[in-house]
Amino acid sequence: MKNYIDKKRILLINSAPGIIGGSEAYTITLYNNLIKKGHQTNFLVSKNSCLSKKLLELNIKHYTFNTFEIFKTQFRLFFVKKIIKICRSENIQIIHCNIHREIPYARAAVKKLLKNNLDIKIVLTRHIPQKLKTKYLQDTNGIICVNPQIEKEFQERNKLENLKIKDITFIPPLFDEEKFLNFHANIKNQKKMQNKQEFKKLFFKKNFNINIKDLPVICTIANMPKNIDHKNHPILLKAINKLIYEKNKPVNLVLAGDGPLKNYLQELALNLKIQDYVHFLGFTDKISQILYFSDFKVLPSKQEGLPIVLFEAACLETPVIGATETSLTNVIKHNQTGLLFEQDNIDSLTTQIEKLIDNPDLVTRFGQNAKDFVLQNFSTSINMNKLEIFYNKILSN
Repeated sequence: MKNYIDKKRILLINSAPGIIGGSEAYTITLYNNLIKKGHQTNFLVSKNSCLSKKLLELNIKHYTFNTFEIFKTQFRLFFVKKIIKICRSENIQIIHCNIHREIPYARAAVKKLLKNNLDIKIVLTRHIPQKLKTKYLQDTNGIICVNPQIEKEFQERNKLENLKIKDITFIPPLFDEEKFLNFHANIKNQKKMQNKQEFKKLFFKKNFNINIKDLPVICTIANMPKNIDHKNHPILLKAINKLIYEKNKPVNLVLAGDGPLKNYLQELALNLKIQDYVHFLGFTDKISQILYFSDFKVLPSKQEGLPIVLFEAACLETPVIGATETSLTNVIKHNQTGLLFEQDNIDSLTTQIEKLIDNPDLVTRFGQNAKDFVLQNFSTSINMNKLEIFYNKILSN
């Protein structure tokens, strides 16, 4: 009989140097839940990265490695040595990578550690749908896919290319559901004591120094990366233009997030003459408040893994409009938990936004349905159970 407290010794790696995005938030939540479940978990991140600074802020102990850049290619000094040192001192069983470029370094470390009779497994959480080169998959023991579409692709490749990956499984991203559920309960009590619209206006003025109009509030929470097609913010700005100037249905749009495209999007808002209705909030940790004080959320992305913000919005009963032919359809069930618009179709997006503006009762119904659906299918307890089964399979002979 196995020991009930069969806890694992895990090294989490996330070498992302830039702003905190989905994979970084996922890794922090994963760490917290592994610790809560009693697993011995260590964290390795880039020195002076945004993630390292966030871990310091959260008082999470972690290891770092130095990086430098030459010709825009990031080289990791002593990365392999650092992995080896941690694995030896902590007797690591699993190296859990979160970016594919970490795999070769983990692989190199494991080969050296085999000489010390340390048989360590390498797993990867694949957060994005783009195809991965075979060289990153070789000698990888397991892959966690954040949506079923990614899982299907890897399952097919595992057979066709004879990659011999032991387990490929779909495990949705972990998220801090209690934080959002508790926020929802607490803020509801406060809200009863104040006028709804005034409470909302006060929040945006106090925290972002913006004056929202007495109109519905739409939010988008997403970074603004170089790839303009990734989050696809421009289609939303164009839809807002149509709502204001063609449909005579103006709204407030608040954009939380930062990145290289921010200046371009601000200029686009000016060119579309919607700058008085669009507010750029920048990077913020007030996600729960923004979601709660928004009537609904729009995520116009063309390419996504499975954004945690979908689950967070659901816990706050904030419905989401998203694009067809994306992983968002795993959570957004059209006319049940939210609305879907035809990908890259401005008229379709405008129509779906208009539908929620005109029907506040749908906003309420979709929000409650989304909450029920997410808690039944994507709760932390369900996904942690799947993760522990996955780890057990990887470690089994």
